[in-house]
Amino acid sequence: MYGTINNGFGLEIYGVPCMEPEGQSLRDPEGKITLTCHDTLTNNEDIQKKGFQAGDEFMVGCMENCVKEMNDLNIYGSLEYSDDSSICLSAFHGGSLDPDGGDFMVKVDKPVATYESENRNGVMSKSKEGDPAGKSMSFEKLEDSSK
Repeated sequence: MYGTINNGFGLEIYGVPCMEPEGQSLRDPEGKITLTCHDTLTNNEDIQKKGFQAGDEFMVGCMENCVKEMNDLNIYGSLEYSDDSSICLSAFHGGSLDPDGGDFMVKVDKPVATYESENRNGVMSKSKEGDPAGKSMSFEKLEDSSK
């Protein structure tokens, strides 16, 4: 909450900015991170600079051709994915991204013990043990995810 005080010489502004109580939330399309098909939480420079932690969420946009490249991409898990999974293909696998691309939210969380494989939306994910030092991610489809 902000307020002003008129002390006779000018106005002073005081208060505390509003913040998300648990982590960063970057839902502003202006702050959207545009991804390539091969981008993961661990290899994208823009994501690394922001230092996202468990509880943070941010908006991304994926190119329309990522699904076509699925044979060259790795994803581990189902609905919760490892931090070294292709973000775009994982979002398509989980149903938060259409085949022609678009924007969606990435939610960062703590790692899970095991990432299970599953065939969803025509894509077969892989399974692996979770890394205790890593992160997991899930996705939220936006109301209007068109480019």
